[in-house]
Amino acid sequence: MNNQNSPAIRAKAPLKKRSAQRRRLWCVASVVMLFTQAALAARPPQSAANKVESQDQPIRLKTDLIELRAVVTDKQGKPITDLTKDDFEITEDGRKQVVSFFTAEQISGALATSPPGASPASRRQVPPAARPKRTVALFVDTLHMTTASMMQVKQHMLKFVDERLGDEDLAAVVATGGGLGLFSQFTSDKRVLRAAINRLSNFPASRSDSAYTPFLAAKVEAEDANAIEVAKSIVRQEEHLPDDPHFESLVTNLAKSRARQISVEATYLRRETLSVLKAVAARIAEMPGQRMVLMLSDGFTQLDESGVTDSDDLRAAISRATRSGVVVYAVNAKGLHGNRMYDVTTSVPSEPHLAHLLPGYFAAGDREVEAGLERLAKGTGGEAFLTTNDLKGALGKALDDNGFYYVLAYYPTAPKDKKSFRSINVRVKGHPDYRVRTQSGYLTSDLLKEKTALPTDPRESLIKTMGEPLAATEIGVDASADFLWLSSDDAQVSVYVFVAARNLGYKEQGQSFVTSFTLLTGVLDSSGRTTNVLQDAVQIRLSREQLDRAREDVYRYTKRLRLERGLYQIRVGVFDSQTGKMGTASTWVEVPDLKSRKLILSSISTARLPSDDKATEAAKQAVSQPRVRNGLLLFRRDDVLAYYGKARQAGLGERSAAGLMIQEQILKDEEVVFEDTWKPLSSLVLAKEADSVEFGGRVPSSRLTPGYYTLRISVKDPQSKAAQTRETSFEVVP
Repeated sequence: MNNQNSPAIRAKAPLKKRSAQRRRLWCVASVVMLFTQAALAARPPQSAANKVESQDQPIRLKTDLIELRAVVTDKQGKPITDLTKDDFEITEDGRKQVVSFFTAEQISGALATSPPGASPASRRQVPPAARPKRTVALFVDTLHMTTASMMQVKQHMLKFVDERLGDEDLAAVVATGGGLGLFSQFTSDKRVLRAAINRLSNFPASRSDSAYTPFLAAKVEAEDANAIEVAKSIVRQEEHLPDDPHFESLVTNLAKSRARQISVEATYLRRETLSVLKAVAARIAEMPGQRMVLMLSDGFTQLDESGVTDSDDLRAAISRATRSGVVVYAVNAKGLHGNRMYDVTTSVPSEPHLAHLLPGYFAAGDREVEAGLERLAKGTGGEAFLTTNDLKGALGKALDDNGFYYVLAYYPTAPKDKKSFRSINVRVKGHPDYRVRTQSGYLTSDLLKEKTALPTDPRESLIKTMGEPLAATEIGVDASADFLWLSSDDAQVSVYVFVAARNLGYKEQGQSFVTSFTLLTGVLDSSGRTTNVLQDAVQIRLSREQLDRAREDVYRYTKRLRLERGLYQIRVGVFDSQTGKMGTASTWVEVPDLKSRKLILSSISTARLPSDDKATEAAKQAVSQPRVRNGLLLFRRDDVLAYYGKARQAGLGERSAAGLMIQEQILKDEEVVFEDTWKPLSSLVLAKEADSVEFGGRVPSSRLTPGYYTLRISVKDPQSKAAQTRETSFEVVP
């Protein structure tokens, strides 16, 4: 059984025809068998380094042991490497502590070797003779990152992995927005790390090019008169509303309601980011050697829904890092950015008496989001790099600064106040000139927390596991969500769930083998509140031949969701009653206001067109769904990649997309390898309705060498300076 023979996949139609078969590409609730090589169930290479991870864990002597990593430097910043246990003094809230454990560690920084002529992408770590001396989490804050920042981050991370990680390192890539599946594993295999980096994608929020920032929203919430006038001007421009006194009340209400929405979403995203960071720190606590988190982010606001600074989440993250002996280095992914007033993608007030106020709000907002990164880094004994465009260099400096470190551990006194934050100070006796970088403190409540057992009811247990910041991986599960409106239903979002077939149980029934599992889909709104939990019972029956092939592949389940405008996190969970295993995944999607006058672009869907010379002309025009591997769509070099999307704007269909322009780009390792010229969108229109058009195009895969790619589609609105951009990732195989 393969893609061509699968009835569920046999969606075929001419590219320019509006047939029912092509509509299957928009996926209405179906389960599809996809036979691939690695799928979500791809297991990490069983190298010696991987075995070290599972067999050589550090001994945990007592749960309340405070274990610090300390780097000591002189006035010139040179490391001090000859200190002993007796040279250190630790105080906690001013009280001296007894150093119970002490070691000094040095990391050689030896790089992995590779065969002569091997490319950087093919380098693989040489397993160290001893356990790894450093564990590094490459923590990418996709919830707070623009498209431009993401492009730069991926380029620098790929170079960093190739050039700086060495034989004594274990590393993992973690994204705050999820979507990496089993790639978020600690490994010494650079191929796995590169694959994870290539899978990173932008957060779906569309306000990155808006002048209406969380800082401005907080000022509006605080009834700042100037901020309200600036916000009203931004709303008028971005929503294409006339500067008319009759609209004054409407614009004021829109400005204030948007401020509330932006503030609530910003608070939720910050909490999600720091929640994932805490979970990563807890995971690293079980890993050997120096424990580092290298965080790349555009920064996050510390202001809450009411516009007041809220440090609770930040202190909790610092506390968890301290309890885990984790050092965080934060890198501002925007680097040395210019004034947003002069960014052509930013919509700014046109009124002269308001335009001069905006630079002040931008500058103050930039400082505010950077302050969170700085506090996080310094609070854990790391450093924040806020003004550099050399992201790879900043990440490398973080490693260099921790090439030699001391491990200091002590047992604190039993906590009396469950809510207090205990401050830690470490100094070298007799050397006030030495600088000691280490964790700054922890919450006493962390000492009292115990891991609670999962509920005995399978559904409740799955729901609880779905609520955890990091994915459960007993069953390989991945998920993605696309914003897409259709004339055939009243839903706005398509959710795709991929389940690894090899990790499920199968029961023999006559001549068939049956697997069944429970699929839960949870929907959380922009405040983090669960708005719905949907349950599906999935059963798949296979022949012996199909079962043998299916064990290396994935099942795909697709469903449509009806969601109002807003930002949503979609969490999915799978429970297999035969094996008792669970797997979870999460993804994000934003539903814009379909009544808005702004140009709205759907997600981009892809399909394959065979280009076999022997194929009939009808077969060459036939569309089929590509295979899937590691959560990415697969295309052969002899395929033609077809893409589809929808654009929406008041009266757009009647105008036949007049004035709109479209551009196609393909990127590899975030470098453009194919770029078409801007052309009228009307030349690619497949179908139209009153306020929307469906468009599609094709790109030959023969131009591409095997590897990971991103298809970027941009559409220009003549009324706006910014282009609407959507991306989708895929892999090309020989």
